[in-house]
Amino acid sequence: MKNDEQKKDNQRQWLDNRQQQVRNSQQWADNLAQQTRNQQQWAHNQAQQTRNQQQNSQNQAQKSLIEQILAKPELSKPVETTGIKGEITGIKGEITGLKSEFSAFETVIKPIKSFEIDAFGWLRKRVDFFKTDEDRLEEKVGVLERNVGRINERLLGRNSGGNGGRGARDEGMVGQIRRAETDVRRLQVELSYLIRDFQALV
Repeated sequence: MKNDEQKKDNQRQWLDNRQQQVRNSQQWADNLAQQTRNQQQWAHNQAQQTRNQQQNSQNQAQKSLIEQILAKPELSKPVETTGIKGEITGIKGEITGLKSEFSAFETVIKPIKSFEIDAFGWLRKRVDFFKTDEDRLEEKVGVLERNVGRINERLLGRNSGGNGGRGARDEGMVGQIRRAETDVRRLQVELSYLIRDFQALV
Protein backbone atom coordinates (compact mmCIF):
# COMPACT_ATOMS: atom_id res chain seq x y z
CA MET A 1 0.00 0.00 0.00
CA LYS A 2 2.79 2.38 0.87
CA ASN A 3 4.42 1.70 -2.49
CA ASP A 4 1.17 2.50 -4.32
CA GLU A 5 0.75 5.77 -2.42
CA GLN A 6 4.36 6.69 -3.06
CA LYS A 7 3.87 5.93 -6.73
CA LYS A 8 0.77 8.15 -6.87
CA ASP A 9 2.60 10.95 -5.07
CA ASN A 10 5.46 10.66 -7.55
CA GLN A 11 3.02 10.83 -10.47
CA ARG A 12 1.32 13.91 -9.00
CA GLN A 13 4.68 15.53 -8.41
CA TRP A 14 5.74 14.73 -11.98
CA LEU A 15 2.50 16.19 -13.33
CA ASP A 16 2.93 19.34 -11.21
CA ASN A 17 6.49 19.70 -12.43
CA ARG A 18 5.39 19.22 -16.04
CA GLN A 19 2.67 21.87 -15.72
CA GLN A 20 5.15 24.24 -14.14
CA GLN A 21 7.54 23.56 -17.02
CA VAL A 22 4.78 24.39 -19.52
CA ARG A 23 3.96 27.62 -17.65
CA ASN A 24 7.66 28.53 -17.62
CA SER A 25 7.85 27.91 -21.37
CA GLN A 26 4.80 30.09 -21.96
CA GLN A 27 6.26 32.83 -19.76
CA TRP A 28 9.54 32.63 -21.68
CA ALA A 29 7.68 32.93 -24.99
CA ASP A 30 5.69 35.91 -23.65
CA ASN A 31 8.88 37.58 -22.46
CA LEU A 32 10.54 37.01 -25.83
CA ALA A 33 7.51 38.45 -27.66
CA GLN A 34 7.52 41.49 -25.36
CA GLN A 35 11.24 41.96 -25.94
CA THR A 36 10.66 41.83 -29.71
CA ARG A 37 7.86 44.39 -29.40
CA ASN A 38 10.13 46.62 -27.31
CA GLN A 39 12.88 46.39 -29.92
CA GLN A 40 10.43 47.21 -32.71
CA GLN A 41 9.09 50.18 -30.73
CA TRP A 42 12.64 51.37 -30.10
CA ALA A 43 13.47 51.10 -33.82
CA HIS A 44 10.26 52.96 -34.67
CA ASN A 45 11.09 55.70 -32.14
CA GLN A 46 14.62 56.02 -33.55
CA ALA A 47 13.26 56.30 -37.11
CA GLN A 48 10.72 58.91 -35.98
CA GLN A 49 13.45 60.85 -34.21
CA THR A 50 15.60 60.78 -37.37
CA ARG A 51 12.65 61.99 -39.47
CA ASN A 52 11.98 64.79 -36.97
CA GLN A 53 15.62 65.85 -37.06
CA GLN A 54 15.62 65.87 -40.87
CA GLN A 55 12.39 67.89 -40.92
CA ASN A 56 13.80 70.36 -38.39
CA SER A 57 16.98 70.74 -40.46
CA GLN A 58 14.92 71.27 -43.60
CA ASN A 59 12.66 73.82 -41.89
CA GLN A 60 15.70 75.66 -40.53
CA ALA A 61 17.36 75.73 -43.95
CA GLN A 62 14.20 77.06 -45.60
CA LYS A 63 13.73 79.66 -42.86
CA SER A 64 17.34 80.80 -43.27
CA LEU A 65 16.93 81.12 -47.04
CA ILE A 66 13.71 83.08 -46.68
CA GLU A 67 15.32 85.43 -44.14
CA GLN A 68 18.28 86.02 -46.45
CA ILE A 69 16.02 86.79 -49.40
CA LEU A 70 13.67 89.06 -47.45
CA ALA A 71 16.65 90.95 -46.00
CA LYS A 72 17.66 92.20 -49.45
CA PRO A 73 17.76 96.02 -49.47
CA GLU A 74 15.98 96.18 -52.83
CA LEU A 75 12.71 95.37 -51.07
CA SER A 76 12.49 98.90 -49.70
CA LYS A 77 13.21 100.61 -53.03
CA PRO A 78 11.03 101.31 -56.06
CA VAL A 79 12.67 99.87 -59.17
CA GLU A 80 12.25 100.41 -62.89
CA THR A 81 10.47 97.73 -64.88
CA THR A 82 13.64 97.13 -66.91
CA GLY A 83 15.35 95.88 -63.74
CA ILE A 84 12.32 93.78 -62.87
CA LYS A 85 12.38 92.13 -66.29
CA GLY A 86 16.04 91.26 -65.77
CA GLU A 87 15.28 89.68 -62.39
CA ILE A 88 12.39 87.69 -63.85
CA THR A 89 14.66 86.45 -66.62
CA GLY A 90 17.14 85.32 -63.95
CA ILE A 91 14.42 83.49 -62.02
CA LYS A 92 13.21 81.81 -65.22
CA GLY A 93 16.78 80.66 -65.86
CA GLU A 94 16.97 79.16 -62.38
CA ILE A 95 13.62 77.41 -62.87
CA THR A 96 14.87 75.99 -66.19
CA GLY A 97 17.96 74.63 -64.42
CA LEU A 98 15.80 73.26 -61.60
CA LYS A 99 13.45 71.53 -64.07
CA SER A 100 16.43 70.03 -65.90
CA GLU A 101 17.92 68.65 -62.68
CA PHE A 102 14.54 67.31 -61.55
CA SER A 103 13.97 65.68 -64.95
CA ALA A 104 17.32 63.89 -64.66
CA PHE A 105 16.35 62.72 -61.16
CA GLU A 106 12.97 61.44 -62.41
CA THR A 107 14.70 59.51 -65.19
CA VAL A 108 16.73 57.68 -62.56
CA ILE A 109 13.83 56.77 -60.26
CA LYS A 110 11.15 55.85 -62.81
CA PRO A 111 12.45 52.34 -63.69
CA ILE A 112 12.76 51.25 -60.05
CA LYS A 113 10.18 48.60 -59.18
CA SER A 114 10.69 48.98 -55.42
CA PHE A 115 8.30 51.93 -55.24
CA GLU A 116 5.76 49.51 -53.75
CA ILE A 117 7.83 49.58 -50.55
CA ASP A 118 6.46 52.17 -48.11
CA ALA A 119 9.63 54.26 -47.99
CA PHE A 120 9.85 54.46 -51.78
CA GLY A 121 6.11 55.05 -52.04
CA TRP A 122 6.41 58.10 -49.78
CA LEU A 123 9.37 59.33 -51.84
CA ARG A 124 7.24 58.96 -54.97
CA LYS A 125 4.51 61.11 -53.40
CA ARG A 126 7.09 63.76 -52.48
CA VAL A 127 8.30 63.72 -56.09
CA ASP A 128 4.71 64.31 -57.26
CA PHE A 129 4.27 67.16 -54.76
CA PHE A 130 7.53 68.68 -55.98
CA LYS A 131 6.41 68.52 -59.59
CA THR A 132 3.12 70.24 -58.71
CA ASP A 133 4.95 73.02 -56.82
CA GLU A 134 7.36 73.43 -59.72
CA ASP A 135 4.49 73.82 -62.22
CA ARG A 136 2.77 76.35 -59.96
CA LEU A 137 5.96 78.37 -59.63
CA GLU A 138 6.45 78.44 -63.38
CA GLU A 139 2.85 79.60 -63.83
CA LYS A 140 3.30 82.28 -61.15
CA VAL A 141 6.43 83.65 -62.86
CA GLY A 142 4.58 83.64 -66.19
CA VAL A 143 1.83 85.80 -64.69
CA LEU A 144 4.47 88.11 -63.20
CA GLU A 145 6.11 88.48 -66.60
CA ARG A 146 2.80 89.39 -68.24
CA ASN A 147 2.09 91.98 -65.53
CA VAL A 148 5.48 93.62 -66.19
CA GLY A 149 4.58 93.81 -69.87
CA ARG A 150 1.35 95.65 -69.03
CA ILE A 151 3.18 98.12 -66.77
CA ASN A 152 5.69 98.77 -69.54
CA GLU A 153 2.87 99.62 -71.92
CA ARG A 154 1.45 102.14 -69.47
CA LEU A 155 4.87 103.70 -68.86
CA LEU A 156 5.56 104.06 -72.58
CA GLY A 157 2.28 105.70 -73.50
CA ARG A 158 -0.97 105.77 -71.68
CA ASN A 159 0.32 106.37 -68.13
CA SER A 160 0.71 110.13 -67.59
CA GLY A 161 0.11 110.19 -63.86
CA GLY A 162 3.75 110.71 -62.81
CA ASN A 163 6.16 108.45 -61.01
CA GLY A 164 4.32 108.09 -57.69
CA GLY A 165 1.79 105.52 -58.88
CA ARG A 166 4.43 103.66 -60.86
CA GLY A 167 6.71 103.39 -57.84
CA ALA A 168 3.95 101.87 -55.73
CA ARG A 169 3.19 99.29 -58.40
CA ASP A 170 6.88 98.52 -58.83
CA GLU A 171 7.37 97.93 -55.11
CA GLY A 172 4.50 95.44 -55.18
CA MET A 173 6.15 93.76 -58.15
CA VAL A 174 9.45 93.50 -56.25
CA GLY A 175 7.63 91.75 -53.39
CA GLN A 176 6.23 89.22 -55.88
CA ILE A 177 9.69 88.65 -57.30
CA ARG A 178 11.15 88.04 -53.85
CA ARG A 179 8.42 85.50 -53.11
CA ALA A 180 9.17 83.75 -56.41
CA GLU A 181 12.88 83.72 -55.49
CA THR A 182 11.97 82.20 -52.12
CA ASP A 183 9.95 79.49 -53.90
CA VAL A 184 12.88 78.72 -56.20
CA ARG A 185 15.27 78.38 -53.27
CA ARG A 186 12.77 76.25 -51.37
CA LEU A 187 12.39 73.90 -54.34
CA GLN A 188 16.16 73.73 -54.77
CA VAL A 189 16.48 72.67 -51.12
CA GLU A 190 13.62 70.16 -51.46
CA LEU A 191 15.19 68.62 -54.57
CA SER A 192 18.51 68.21 -52.77
CA TYR A 193 16.68 66.44 -49.92
CA LEU A 194 14.82 64.21 -52.40
CA ILE A 195 18.08 63.17 -54.04
CA ARG A 196 19.76 62.57 -50.68
CA ASP A 197 16.85 60.50 -49.31
CA PHE A 198 16.65 58.49 -52.53
CA GLN A 199 20.38 57.70 -52.35
CA ALA A 200 19.91 56.55 -48.74
CA LEU A 201 17.20 54.09 -49.81
CA VAL A 202 18.97 52.41 -52.74
